[in-house]
Amino acid sequence: MTIGRPRRVADADVMEAVRGALLETGYARLTVADVARRLGVTPAAVGQRFGGKRDLMLAYFQMWNARAAEPATGSALDRLLQIALADVDERGEPVAVANALSAFVDVVGDPELRAVAQAAIRHQRSRYRSVLAEAMDAGLVPRGDPDRLAAVLAAGITGAQLHWAVMADRPRADAVREHVLAVVGRTEEGE
Repeated sequence: MTIGRPRRVADADVMEAVRGALLETGYARLTVADVARRLGVTPAAVGQRFGGKRDLMLAYFQMWNARAAEPATGSALDRLLQIALADVDERGEPVAVANALSAFVDVVGDPELRAVAQAAIRHQRSRYRSVLAEAMDAGLVPRGDPDRLAAVLAAGITGAQLHWAVMADRPRADAVREHVLAVVGRTEEGE
């Protein structure tokens, strides 16, 4: 088989391939070859552009941080739910959800990867805090400390997804939505 010049692949496609491989294998078993296979290129082509697995994950977390900044619309409560549900992919099977969460667990031993993962969590928490403060000011949720509530919400959303991965008793978006509403003292979105 003759392999010519590697075809040009957009960074977004590479990051989607990283995501797909991560969901399938988890962080510990993720390889550059898995990502390359999904793109239809050689591992060397991916490695030349992005380096190894660690560099791919750094780029992936940075892309995740940028994506988390997409604007939400509607009332403060609507925006809070949109932000919380932004990374909930209903195609995700329980194992895929656990594999995705493994990226945050398995990078703890690498200071640089951990710092990028921490930045992702801080960024998400900051968005929750901002919208929670607005929702409190509008009387949509009970008054409280938006910083503390944002921390509880962020941890709870991760926990709700892990719980869903084990139980798989309803759509994951419903589990996350129910958790968000419970944390902010609501039983339904329209209340």
